[in-house]
Amino acid sequence: MSEAEPGHSRRIVVAGEFSSGKSSVVNLLLRRPILLPSVGLTDRPQIRVRHGQAPGTIVHTQDGARQSVPDLDAALRRTDVAEIEVTTPITTMTGFEVIEMPAPRSDVLPADWIATASAADMFIWCTIASQAWRLSEKEYVTQLPRTLRDRAVLAVTRTDLLRTPADLDKIDKRLSRDADAFFQDIVFVRAGGQRVAQLHDDVVWTKSGGETLVSLASTFSAAAPAPAPAPAPAPAAPTAAVVEDPAPLPETKTPDDPAPTEMPQVEAVAARQETPAPEEAPAVAEPLAMPEPEAAPAVPLPEPVPDAAPSPALDDTPRPAEPDPAADDPVADDPAFAEALARLKDLPGFVAACAVETETASCIASEGTADFNELCSRSAFFLRLQMMALPAVSGDTSIEDIVVSTRKQFQLLRAIESTPRRHIVLIVSRDGGNLAQSRIAIRDAGRNVVNTVQG
Repeated sequence: MSEAEPGHSRRIVVAGEFSSGKSSVVNLLLRRPILLPSVGLTDRPQIRVRHGQAPGTIVHTQDGARQSVPDLDAALRRTDVAEIEVTTPITTMTGFEVIEMPAPRSDVLPADWIATASAADMFIWCTIASQAWRLSEKEYVTQLPRTLRDRAVLAVTRTDLLRTPADLDKIDKRLSRDADAFFQDIVFVRAGGQRVAQLHDDVVWTKSGGETLVSLASTFSAAAPAPAPAPAPAPAAPTAAVVEDPAPLPETKTPDDPAPTEMPQVEAVAARQETPAPEEAPAVAEPLAMPEPEAAPAVPLPEPVPDAAPSPALDDTPRPAEPDPAADDPVADDPAFAEALARLKDLPGFVAACAVETETASCIASEGTADFNELCSRSAFFLRLQMMALPAVSGDTSIEDIVVSTRKQFQLLRAIESTPRRHIVLIVSRDGGNLAQSRIAIRDAGRNVVNTVQG
């Protein structure tokens, strides 16, 4: 990136809803895993990464104090933090700062949040590929000054979890239609899993979208005047720690992704290539009981090596586009699903329900209280696993419903018309809920959707 003027810091703001991949994007910009996921946390303060003589972590408390702490994890576990400041000796960070800024719980952006975003030389909004550009995200972004759009980028995260090129193409077309007016560019990011540990590899970093983001940052920074200092953050709500239960899986509040590395000097190329946490509620859906993927370790990586050989572990050869499973599916009417789910709310012990597009894990409609990003993603994965296992067990690939029982809840999955294209998830509490009644209700919900769309 081009050097900032002496005495001024060029600012990149990375924002988004809870668990939308902000940390992954920051780490991709810096090419080092510096920011940790918010494992076990329901909230996360603003984090500012800047150049320093040595690695360090400083917390700015809600009462205005400034304290040094051992590491980022210690800072995230405190409940009195308004902002966390992380210093790194990466030389190309001199004159730059990157701010990770989570969207607030309320629908209205605070004045200081808008001021910090408006002062950015580059504003990046993170959205999860499977549910890209939700209505709540649009409502946040429309509150920002229109002048910010000339240096704003939509980063579509977790695209490496999409199953086919057809899914990616479908999302790209929809974002071009619905979100293009709000951003200068849209970049598809692949920064999860083993890629986090290989960002020092130039080929991996480029394919992950890092080079495109840094090129855009260079373009915006070169064109922007020196920014004024960002205002001090307003006191944040206390961070509540949540104890993880290794079995089945943690509560449906999920972390904010992995961690960053170095910004090389590159030519500017304008190339195009996972809801805020709900308010506290009496019952929250637990995730489906299935294996948790291993998180990438947050350890320092070596400096980039010129002409590094491509990693043989990654194969990015495009696969032939498969037919879109939902292209001719009549069961795709969101109002029909919303109406069916609304009827489920009257069930005894109701906690949450959602309708999911199985191939892309997209949430079609939802009711109740849950982290629907996580619930849709895991239920789709779980259903696909069962579809793969069925032939070996019974030779039959048709699924009507699946019931997962935990000590506190019944979790039901119902395929629509015995196909894996769409499915409904219903969560009911064992205390007050009735499994037989719930199975009948979710069956009727699926039939009502089909009858509504076809009738």
